[in-house]
Amino acid sequence: MKLFVEKILAPYFDRQRERLGLPSASMALWTIDVFSVHRSEEFRTYMKSTHRNIILDFVPGGCTSVGQPCDVGIQRPFKHSIRRSYHDGVVYEMMTKLVKKEPLILDTRVGPLRDKSVQWLWNGYNAINKPELVKKAFANCIVPGRDLDLSYETLTSFKVRERLRNLKNEDPVFYEELRGTRTVQIPDPSVVLAEDILVVEEDDAAICDDSSISTEVLQAALISPSAAEGLKVKKDGSYHTAALAEVDGEEPVEEVEEPGQG
Repeated sequence: MKLFVEKILAPYFDRQRERLGLPSASMALWTIDVFSVHRSEEFRTYMKSTHRNIILDFVPGGCTSVGQPCDVGIQRPFKHSIRRSYHDGVVYEMMTKLVKKEPLILDTRVGPLRDKSVQWLWNGYNAINKPELVKKAFANCIVPGRDLDLSYETLTSFKVRERLRNLKNEDPVFYEELRGTRTVQIPDPSVVLAEDILVVEEDDAAICDDSSISTEVLQAALISPSAAEGLKVKKDGSYHTAALAEVDGEEPVEEVEEPGQG
């Protein structure tokens, strides 16, 4: 984790400060989940002592699906692209063997899969390296009942600034938390939370879109649900082709409403 901070995160924040003409002491906000390593005393002490201009912002346990942009709208197209790349590779390999009349045996050894995964990851990176997709992920982090989201437009709006000005009187406890003058209780690292459980099986994924849907179509649908014409939405929110939805036997949700923004 420290290596990630030193080699990737801190240099990224430094480049953004330089690009925006900000002083090196300008504070940056790092939103992360409450994974046991993140909330450990060792890691938090390391961040405070070596990277004082980076604020750790913990998403409450079990809330990353609604409050962390990566979970809300970035990991989904990334994983979808990798899944499609893998499937494309399998189909190509099988078709090649059929043409050559070779035995239809997939090479599942770690070495060959590791070498192929480089292209899969590159494809996944290109699938999410789109400003409009990333912005939409922040905008879709919505606080129910408060007409708020994490988009730049909302966080810098007059409405939010006014709420911050009134917060000292309306919610003094939360106000002190935001100012950093009140210690916020963080779950002990020894306590196992949902974020500590690593999911390794694809079938365990919360949302698994139909891999026959192109990455470009899924991207467009995630940015604007109105672009999902011809697709069916299952109860878990995943997109499927009409044919697959019929095979699954699940009644699809016909109407797709675009989440509101504050």
